[in-house]
Amino acid sequence: MPTDIHEPIRKWEQDQLDRKPYVKEFLRRLADPECPPVFGLYGSWGTGKTSFLNMVIDYYDYVLSNEAESSSNIPKLAIEIIDAWRYEQTGNLATPVMATLKRMAKKGDPLGADKIIQLSRKVLLVTALTATGSILRGLSAGTLSLEDIQKNLEAVEAREPASLRLVDAVDEARGDFKEATDWVCEVLRCEQIVLMIDNLDRCFPDNVVALLESIKNIFSSAEKCVWVLAIDPDVVASYIDQKYKDTEMDGHSYLDKIVQEHFHLPMPRLSGDHGSVATLLSRSLRAGQSPASLLDQDVFLQLPRTLVARRLIKAARVYSQLASPTPYSFGLILLHFCWPAFYRWLSVDNAAHIQNTLHNFYRLKRPSDEGAEQPTPDRFTKDPELVIFLDWLILRRSSDLSKTAEDVRQTILQLREVGLP
Repeated sequence: MPTDIHEPIRKWEQDQLDRKPYVKEFLRRLADPECPPVFGLYGSWGTGKTSFLNMVIDYYDYVLSNEAESSSNIPKLAIEIIDAWRYEQTGNLATPVMATLKRMAKKGDPLGADKIIQLSRKVLLVTALTATGSILRGLSAGTLSLEDIQKNLEAVEAREPASLRLVDAVDEARGDFKEATDWVCEVLRCEQIVLMIDNLDRCFPDNVVALLESIKNIFSSAEKCVWVLAIDPDVVASYIDQKYKDTEMDGHSYLDKIVQEHFHLPMPRLSGDHGSVATLLSRSLRAGQSPASLLDQDVFLQLPRTLVARRLIKAARVYSQLASPTPYSFGLILLHFCWPAFYRWLSVDNAAHIQNTLHNFYRLKRPSDEGAEQPTPDRFTKDPELVIFLDWLILRRSSDLSKTAEDVRQTILQLREVGLP
């Protein structure tokens, strides 16, 4: 298991969240002849999407090398992970896609890369220009000459309208991409290519939407290529909303048109002998510290924002540094990792400010109570998960907000000694 929690696991046997059954089902679906061309792996940041993709590849390699497992009749696949974030500076996320196909072709035929290079030219130009809308605008405005089109796209006769030339360019790019994927399958002797795009939700919104549109308009033409988009759908939908903010476009509906089927990463189990949050936390605590004292399975660990392995491990590691933790310590540490902006608002060395803030949440349960003198921003008090979390962490422990505020202040000061703000 990697000691750096920001490093994904690489091997199937490193799984500590009991996700092997889900990996098997995911691979079975990818190998299904009825699998849609675009498949989503959905999960928020930090939930382990990259680790899951690595496990899929490692398990597939295991299946191929194990006779008993091979009886499952999984077809031969060529699976590759493409880190979109790493290659974003290319300016066109189709570039690493074609570079990956070139590398795959070279594995099967030392001269195979040359053919992919030839087929990449139109694909990359069309995806780059249509990403900015510049083909149609350029042809219509006269800023893109016929010579440019003839040189780069081998366009048809000059008398054809700009829109027809654009259609031809897109159709040629679709055909070239299909031919490229067919060629890779031939030289690798595989039945299907699986391109798994990771970290797309960390890229600039315009680049994300451009790749989605390239998949929809060009790449989905290849029958022997399945796309897996490992993304946070809420983040990507917000990018689409931003891109089309002056229209009635809905980001989630747009995404659903492209991603025909998706698989949500399961949240870790709370308890058990293996693959549970308790097991995970125990590896980050000092000897003598028990994860049972940190876990309230009835409340806070049912919240999606808190039930993220990376955040829980980071919180446990900070907690393990405390010589004399208080009843509020672990919850406040987790609050810092899950709601950093609110933690900064709360963590002032002033008990009156803390009490004011807590009162504004407390009166949500008792609307008849008057609000505190200093209002708390709506973005905090209207966050339902934060309201539930604070109720678990602080409000239900005591109705004496004055004493509670002082206890929280003392805990915050203690947490500053181990690096929290």
